[in-house]
Amino acid sequence: MELLEESAWQWRPKATLTAADACDRCTVFALQYSDCAVLRVRWNSDLAPQDPGFAEPQVDSEPLERDLELHGHTERVVCVQIYAKDPSIITVCSASQDWCVSYFIAWEEDTCTNGMVGSVIVWHVAGKTRVTQCILVENLPAEPGWLAFDATGTLVVVASERDVNILVIERKEVLVTLEGHLARVGQLLLFR
Repeated sequence: MELLEESAWQWRPKATLTAADACDRCTVFALQYSDCAVLRVRWNSDLAPQDPGFAEPQVDSEPLERDLELHGHTERVVCVQIYAKDPSIITVCSASQDWCVSYFIAWEEDTCTNGMVGSVIVWHVAGKTRVTQCILVENLPAEPGWLAFDATGTLVVVASERDVNILVIERKEVLVTLEGHLARVGQLLLFR
């Protein structure tokens, strides 16, 4: 047997779904394989908001030709969040114990930004094929439990055990760390 060109999926083992989020333009799945963790972005068939009614469910778990895979995590991804208020950009943020990453997915062909800092990753994708990854936090002290964007999409809030970090995406730095919870923070609620 030989590996056929354009058939990168043929040898991949089964994966476990560890996190997911959806908006009107795409669905993001965090998948844990035996050797890596990936985010799969599955674009809606028309890449536009659905009019009254519901979109047809996609029941197949195999990757589609239009799917986009984002690599960068080595540990299990436990949180995924999409920010899709801007019609031209989708921001995806994912967190695991190794990274907190943000991905920017832009519709303009020439839009692409990059940056790295320290287990939150931000991805920038231009033209649905070019991706820029931005690592916001490296080596969180504990496994993150929750992610949330602020109303503007410029801040990401990450809950990790009893601490809550507010991160500025553009500057790739921690704005403030909120401490003092007596138990693990299980959910974040930001008023928009």
